[in-house]
Amino acid sequence: MKTIKLPKKNKWLIGIALSAIVIAGAIGWGVNSYAKEKEEQQQITEQEKQIADVAKKVDALYLDDTKEFLAKEISKDKIEEADKALQALKDEKILTEKITRELKEMASEWAYAEYMYNYQLSVEKLLDTNGILREDANIKQVEEQRKDLVDNTKKENFAKSFDPILKEALAQQTQITEATKQVDSLYTSNEHKEVKDGITWDNYNKAKASVDKIKQGKANKDLTASLKKANDALKAQDAKKEAQAKAEQASQEVASNSNDTSANSSSNDNATSKSSGKSSGSTSSGNSNNSTSGNSGNSRSSSTDGNPKSSSGSSSKSTGGSSSSNKSSSKGSSSKSTGGSTSKNAETGSTHIEEPNSDGGTNIYDGW
Repeated sequence: MKTIKLPKKNKWLIGIALSAIVIAGAIGWGVNSYAKEKEEQQQITEQEKQIADVAKKVDALYLDDTKEFLAKEISKDKIEEADKALQALKDEKILTEKITRELKEMASEWAYAEYMYNYQLSVEKLLDTNGILREDANIKQVEEQRKDLVDNTKKENFAKSFDPILKEALAQQTQITEATKQVDSLYTSNEHKEVKDGITWDNYNKAKASVDKIKQGKANKDLTASLKKANDALKAQDAKKEAQAKAEQASQEVASNSNDTSANSSSNDNATSKSSGKSSGSTSSGNSNNSTSGNSGNSRSSSTDGNPKSSSGSSSKSTGGSSSSNKSSSKGSSSKSTGGSTSKNAETGSTHIEEPNSDGGTNIYDGW
């Protein structure tokens, strides 16, 4: 094979051309590398702006930099807005480790805020605007949410800030449960169809007082209606007792009136007997008085017709007559007339009469 020899001039030109090609390639690579690096830096700068924007949106969900409490203006819309910004970054290729760390931190803070917000809504739904336990309140679920919140987010101070609402809801639920048990105790079953035997007003009043403490309208109304049947049963029981008491009282009054009638009859018999005795004694006393008066008259007659000597004799006769009259009276009348006497003063001519009266004393008569 024949070798072609180039002139020295041509060799030099070829060398220059090759060198130019190499230099041009190096320059082109350098330019491309710079452009690519610049573009990548621009992307990093853009991502840093995006992460700053996400951080701003997430931070706005909290009250301050401590991130222990949610902002007062927090809303579901703001939470969703921050979430969209996060998702936009996650869909891109993260260019630096710093952005990766910041993005992860922002995602955690956003998730905590959402968890806290959901717990806040759950607690606030327990009571209505008047602080009354709602009918659909799920206290058990809220208690479980609280536990998870503290365990997973460590936001214990935030959880404690809602404890007063949770405690009030628990207190009202406990009152409803207690009142329901007391109302149930008045009946044979929880259906409240039949009232138990032997219940008292004390049992009823305790149950009613417990029901009256219930703030929730529906529970109060339902349990109050359940008390009506027990109330009616107790009223009927009282009416029956009252009727029995009246019957017993009427029976006692009849027996008492019967005893009073018997006592009055016996008293009237005794009074009749005593009246008869007094009438007999009065008749005897009258006879004695008549006898004495007769003797006294005779004595006065003798005194008038005779002289002093004759009067003395008449007095003696009168005295004798009186004695005779007394004897006669004692034979024909009661013992009250016995012992009566009549005497005449011979000097003055006056007559002195003494006789016992019905009161046990002595009647005295002086005359001329």
